[in-house]
Amino acid sequence: MNKKLLYLLLAALIITTNTTGYAAFFLDHGLDLKGMQYGGAYTANPEGSGALYWNVANLSFQNKTELYTAYSKLFSEVNDFSLLMNGNIRGIGSFGIAYYRSGVENISYTDNYGNPIGSGNFSFVNQAYYLGYSCNYNETQALGITAKGITQTAGTIGQKKYLSCDFGYKIKLSGTLALGILLQDVVSTSPKELYGIYRCGISYDLAVLKFNIDYLSHQLFKKTYINLGAGYEPFDFFKIRGGYNAYEKNCYLGISIIINELGFDYLTSEQELGIIQKFGLSIRI
Repeated sequence: MNKKLLYLLLAALIITTNTTGYAAFFLDHGLDLKGMQYGGAYTANPEGSGALYWNVANLSFQNKTELYTAYSKLFSEVNDFSLLMNGNIRGIGSFGIAYYRSGVENISYTDNYGNPIGSGNFSFVNQAYYLGYSCNYNETQALGITAKGITQTAGTIGQKKYLSCDFGYKIKLSGTLALGILLQDVVSTSPKELYGIYRCGISYDLAVLKFNIDYLSHQLFKKTYINLGAGYEPFDFFKIRGGYNAYEKNCYLGISIIINELGFDYLTSEQELGIIQKFGLSIRI
């Protein structure tokens, strides 16, 4: 049996037993691409509908409705897809909805030489559904909450379902300085499989430069990490971003291009299993 299939079977074993694990691992990169363009240092001032994941409170500071989608083919057969939308309801608050899907399907059982073993195929699919709400406390502060549903399906072997909530807070300390706090998965139906992650981030704008730093505390690993990100935005229509993710010990690089209300995002990073490339498309109304 090849190594890739072995990893998938181990993942399937986790969801069909009571093994303690980190069920939301497939969501670590967020739902959009902008957050990982900064290396995951994006809690203080996330843009557009991606705020639903990085800090739901910042939905209140988005002036336009955005429809966003991203797709990538990771590590050969692994497909990654997301669809997000945010908007404002006057007098009520701001909202965000999203769907995310990642996994492999129709993988043949083979040995280390690629020769078929037996019959049938294997699949392992992760899905997540988000619904978020945010409201302004005053002109500079906002609070938000996200309800999240997760399903993990290992072919015909079994399926597990989880529910959890995120809580976010955002404050504009000045015109160029912002602070964000996110309590991720702190309330869930499966505390042994959805461990809380606490994030605190600062964003600072200096002319055409943007600097982000995030402090992250992961309750499963009992460790803390500091993610760093920076952006160069010489024009409103062109942005270059890069960052270091201490949790993964990887660097990320991204480019965003905006033409009228249409946006294009690109993200790349060299991972242990190879180079990943992701593409995103957004429409603002």
